[in-house]
Amino acid sequence: MDPQLEEYRRKQRERAAAAAAAGGSSARGTGRNIDEPSELSWLEKRHEVPGLGVEAAVWQLGLAAIIFASFWANIIQPHLYVWLLVAGLLGAAAFLHFKMSTPSEAQALRSMLDGALAAARDGLEARYRIGDVDVSGWQIVGPVLVASIFLGAWVLGWALLLAGG
Repeated sequence: MDPQLEEYRRKQRERAAAAAAAGGSSARGTGRNIDEPSELSWLEKRHEVPGLGVEAAVWQLGLAAIIFASFWANIIQPHLYVWLLVAGLLGAAAFLHFKMSTPSEAQALRSMLDGALAAARDGLEARYRIGDVDVSGWQIVGPVLVASIFLGAWVLGWALLLAGG
């Protein structure tokens, strides 16, 4: 056999024995590589978001914060008064619509709205095949929304027009 290979294997066995003595378990027993760090990187540590009950890695939380900040800085904040006006008008219209309709009509409208939300959820969770790639609906919608943050709100409008037919 090659003397360098034998020397390498001997040093590897010595490191494994030292790690086993220090940690109380053998490196082979844990299923990890000897050179692999024993602790996760700070980016891979998982934290729970208070109030939402969602557990995610630090890098995922950072990415979500960047996307939210970009969305706020590019779309919401410059036209905050318009978004508040639209939200207020839509809320008032929905409030009046549900208050002025009969209870049976209101129940039918609520069940229709619940059905539309369930259909949207099913569409986002459905699997689609584009060429040789299998993707889900949220993987298609997500990049379009992120692109609309950086390219402008009109991208979202065109995407909705294209999706609608």
